[in-house]
Amino acid sequence: MADLKKIATQIFFETLKAIDLDRKIRRTVRLRGATLSIVEESIDLSRFDEVVLIGFGKASVRIGAALERVLRQHFSRGLLVSDRRHQINLKSRVITAGHPLPDERSLKAADEIIDLIQTCGERSLILFLISGGGSALIEKPAIGDWDLARLRELNNRLVTSGASINEINIVRKAVSAVKGGKLGRLAHETGARYVGLYVSDVNEGDVNAIASNPILPERIPEARLRALVCQYGLDRWIDLDQVDFGAIDVPPEEGGSNVYTHVLLDNLNALDAAAKAARSMGFEVHVERSSFEEDYKKVAELLIERLVSKCKAADTRMLCQISGGEVRCKVTGNGIGGRNSEFVLYSATLFPKLTGVKSIAMLSCGTDGIDGNSFAGGAVADEATVAVAADHGLDANDYINRNDSHSFFQRLGGVVYSGPTGNNVRDLRILIAERSC
Repeated sequence: MADLKKIATQIFFETLKAIDLDRKIRRTVRLRGATLSIVEESIDLSRFDEVVLIGFGKASVRIGAALERVLRQHFSRGLLVSDRRHQINLKSRVITAGHPLPDERSLKAADEIIDLIQTCGERSLILFLISGGGSALIEKPAIGDWDLARLRELNNRLVTSGASINEINIVRKAVSAVKGGKLGRLAHETGARYVGLYVSDVNEGDVNAIASNPILPERIPEARLRALVCQYGLDRWIDLDQVDFGAIDVPPEEGGSNVYTHVLLDNLNALDAAAKAARSMGFEVHVERSSFEEDYKKVAELLIERLVSKCKAADTRMLCQISGGEVRCKVTGNGIGGRNSEFVLYSATLFPKLTGVKSIAMLSCGTDGIDGNSFAGGAVADEATVAVAADHGLDANDYINRNDSHSFFQRLGGVVYSGPTGNNVRDLRILIAERSC
């Protein structure tokens, strides 16, 4: 019988290779003489005295390094903010700041980016390199008496509350001086030309959600913000009477409504790459293109049910289902892990009850290589996982209740380590089944 866990892991690593940022940028961004081409957009660099890179997010260093190579002598200066150090030679200055919660370096990074933008002028071209994780990596409170402790407490409450990324971003934008289009407004005021290049960790087409939208015009829905403060008990941190709803809006005329943006990579690229890898191994492949953001248990049950149903009707023996997005995982315990490993562990508790499949395996990993507060990308499990765990005295449901899924797989086996990838296009789930004869 095929080792489905091993195959799922192989598909995941093949996907990471396929969505390599350097390769993507070489195909997307080209320099011919003094003309910089980004897909269909052409920019005459002779019109500018400088080209400035400003990047923040988990992929900022990888994007910045690739663009420095493309720009060659046209590159002038740059500032990149990432969540960890990289062994990459760069001319741009790199700041390592806090993630998933902002720290003092995040505040310093925001101030330095603001200072850098303010030194630009009409003959400056700014390339903003924006990717997931940027919300925490740069931060500056919009409310004067807020300190770092209050920011961290609010962010921690948001990311552990079970709120969707859209809900989290509405709150973040309202209390920040660098989100919700405010950096774009600042760049617009200098007269500089600016472009946004993205690696997306959000739903397709929703660039306003990446890093809480630092550069595009946006209006914050006051009624929605008030409802979220009430729904998630945020009034301990946010006094709505202190929020200047006029100041947090960035209308088009103040934010450069004609700014060119392009998404270099997103979750659909990862799904397509994984599907291609699975097909090359002989699987009948089904790609779920919905952006799953509901509670992880509901999503696990739905996806498993769908594949088992297809198994019963299939002519082929081996089936593979590919899905992505970022499910919700409310944290109430103090264990180690994240939504990916907990998704896999819960899925493993469902496998023994299935009919119509001979064997089945689930992998769920973050394409950034980091799952929650662990050092792993996620985990992989099969139909034997829960029984083998019980033989070793491990209760899967106990680990789920304590949000300690990484510890479970560390003891039993099944942890998937990729290391930080320098990329971030949401999560990837690979569900493989061998149907019963």
